[in-house]
Amino acid sequence: MGLFKKAASAAANAAMGRMSPPGAIGGAGRSGGAVGINHEFVFLDVETSGLQAWRDRVIEIAIVVTDGVGRKIEEWSTLVNPGTGDAGKTSIHLIDSSWLAAAPSFDDLAGDIANRLSDRVLVCHNADFDLGFLEAEYDRAGVPIRHLDIPCVDTMTLANTLGMPRALQKACREVGYVYDSHNALDDAVACAELFHRLAGMVDRSTFDGVNPIAVDVGRAPCNRVTARVSAAEAVRPRPILAEFTQYLYAHDTNANHDAASLRSYRDLVITAIEDGYIDEHEQYAISSAAHHLKLSSEDVQELHHEVILGLFDAALEDNRISKAERTEIERAATWLGVDVSEWDTFIKAGRKRVKQRRAEFAASVKDKVIVFTGQGVHPPPNVRE
Repeated sequence: MGLFKKAASAAANAAMGRMSPPGAIGGAGRSGGAVGINHEFVFLDVETSGLQAWRDRVIEIAIVVTDGVGRKIEEWSTLVNPGTGDAGKTSIHLIDSSWLAAAPSFDDLAGDIANRLSDRVLVCHNADFDLGFLEAEYDRAGVPIRHLDIPCVDTMTLANTLGMPRALQKACREVGYVYDSHNALDDAVACAELFHRLAGMVDRSTFDGVNPIAVDVGRAPCNRVTARVSAAEAVRPRPILAEFTQYLYAHDTNANHDAASLRSYRDLVITAIEDGYIDEHEQYAISSAAHHLKLSSEDVQELHHEVILGLFDAALEDNRISKAERTEIERAATWLGVDVSEWDTFIKAGRKRVKQRRAEFAASVKDKVIVFTGQGVHPPPNVRE
């Protein structure tokens, strides 16, 4: 950070003669781009759920890699599942919280990101922000990188040194690169464009001592990315029954499935929907289990109905269903092909079941002494010996 503080404005006129190669970032025939450094550059941008790296999380990350003269080597981006289910202010980054369920976690991506950072010069716009979040996420993943002191160039500092606006879009506009959308990949590309257009305006000695380092976190890449569009489609509630019930066994009224088998299928479905959607792998697992257990479409429908009733009962433990709980139940019902349009009927039946279970529990402990074991939540009182 701060590697451009010694950039001299007098170098700008002399640099105008340097031209980018055709097809390079910075544009063919434009000044800049021809930094002439053997190192490759990695331009990184993150979208986050908030502004505090110690508390908030990365929810999207993008990397653009170029060589020293601006030729693009790679573009890579993905949503990141923070495990909290919260994307923060969607109005800022336009990422819906529900999409994150379909994305890999940062822990999954630790190797993918490190491989792209290794032996390259990192460039960010407002590097303190992006690098701060990157370091915080690696801390949470249990593979800290702070001690590596990764070389990082800040294009915000470069633009400010040359008398240009600090904001990325405004600085880009100053050098003739205009873009409107706001996501991690577009911002990473913009950062690359800005850097290679401004790099020719500073003396080459600016880059003296900028040496990339190896970044090895001991994690294998997961090679998985989830774009916004694919995430939105993945978590869109849709019935899965039609995708495999037509191939199930015919209903047999004499079939007697053992309770353990039915419970194993039901548990599999519950596990699949607990993150808010059912991906292709989970759909395959559910379908395979139904075939293996020789369940009919009627059996499957009944088991799915039981799962939804269980969600109603769990939500009604406090005698009410919140808006968030209703959304969760309706999404799950759509995935499992259960009609919950008669909402009030489900509520009334659910309350009756919860009331009955409470009565049964009260009857079971009547006239009995209940002893609670384990550590309490309150410290024991001071006792004098």
